[in-house]
Amino acid sequence: MRRPVARTLLLAGVAAVLIAAAGASGAQGAEQLTCAGTQTNTYTPGLRLLQPRAVTAGVDIALGPCLSATDPTVTSGSVSGIFPASLSCTALLGQSFPTQLTSTFTWSNGHTSTFTYRADTEYVAGTLVVTSVGSIVAGEFTGASATTIAVTTALPTACLTSAGLTEQQGPYTLVFAGV
Repeated sequence: MRRPVARTLLLAGVAAVLIAAAGASGAQGAEQLTCAGTQTNTYTPGLRLLQPRAVTAGVDIALGPCLSATDPTVTSGSVSGIFPASLSCTALLGQSFPTQLTSTFTWSNGHTSTFTYRADTEYVAGTLVVTSVGSIVAGEFTGASATTIAVTTALPTACLTSAGLTEQQGPYTLVFAGV
């Protein structure tokens, strides 16, 4: 019973940070888009607790419901990707991605938005919080500042099994602001 309450409080705090960040970074305009969703991370082969190994990492993000102040036809969206990595369960903690990353969201209206960003991870109260901050550089919402936050269990018990951690899932929040 305590875990759902703690997770709810954590998510409420994350939402407050997102709203504040969107307000600060979107000083030129109001929020254009907010979405709630789920992020699923997959690892093949599974991650071990301490020893990094070469894996194929996959990310699938399903967004919805979405609320757009500028385009009511955007009600949901998605983004996915696969990339090689050298990871362990503990390597997920405290990661910072100094290089610029790019993802393309596909929206329910058939349009896309290309998001260029930097991502940082942080271990907070038993969860892994990945915060990505950047801007929309192409497609719908071009010029908007963007912030996303994904929250997953940081060290699931699967890290201790012979198969390792093969999947993580958790809530995902997105805010586009400005222009």
